[in-house]
Amino acid sequence: MLKVLFHVPDSSRFTACLRQVNNLLATIKEEPYDIRVLINFEGIKVVENFQPYEEAFKALTEKGVKFYFCQNPFKTFGLSTDLVPPPAEVIASGIRALVDWQKEGFMYIRP
Repeated sequence: MLKVLFHVPDSSRFTACLRQVNNLLATIKEEPYDIRVLINFEGIKVVENFQPYEEAFKALTEKGVKFYFCQNPFKTFGLSTDLVPPPAEVIASGIRALVDWQKEGFMYIRP
């Protein structure tokens, strides 16, 4: 199984990440995959105006791509986790997820 983790700690890289995930998916034929996108630190600010990303986000989630937002920076930046678009998940610790997922064999990509 292809296991890939895209890490977005900077909101200015979110569009690039969505494009790179699409590019990767275009190369996958019948191989099973688990593609995850972790948004943490300043990257979570994309929720302030998510409208420009909605179409691409929806298309990727329909293809099974999973999105995770770290809970901690929401407090730091004074944002509500209610802004996280479903079916994305809010997780307690992005850094812990990075460590655990890499131990599970996920390949790390930082767009």
